[in-house]
Amino acid sequence: MTRAVTWALVADRASAKIVSVGGPKTPLELISELAHPAGAMHDRDLKTSAQGRSFSTGNDSRHALERREMPHEHEARDFARQLAETLRLARVAGRYDRLILAAEPKFLGLIREALDPATQKLVSREIPKHLLGPGDGSLEEQLRLA
Repeated sequence: MTRAVTWALVADRASAKIVSVGGPKTPLELISELAHPAGAMHDRDLKTSAQGRSFSTGNDSRHALERREMPHEHEARDFARQLAETLRLARVAGRYDRLILAAEPKFLGLIREALDPATQKLVSREIPKHLLGPGDGSLEEQLRLA
């Protein structure tokens, strides 16, 4: 009998790791690392078109139109879509059977909504925490609880 392969996506707005989670004594195996430097930039540093302007009726005042999405939010959503597509392609290729998602809560929500329904069905656990960065021992600990 073959053992189910579990992958974990551990991400933030600027980077992501996909690791294979084996047995309790097996170290995590790095499958892929993805970088998205724009995810760490501030709105003022991201190139965007200027906000639109509008005239108010009844007077001659002008005001900026509200943006539906701030540039850093747009970048986060784009990266979430990229990650979801990477996971979809790997699922279609049969590279994993179960999936763990770990990211800070807001970004986790963006990833979740970007996943296609078939990939969503393979999610066995979500960890709403930022686990990237120094102290990957915590990463291994958190993923082993799955």
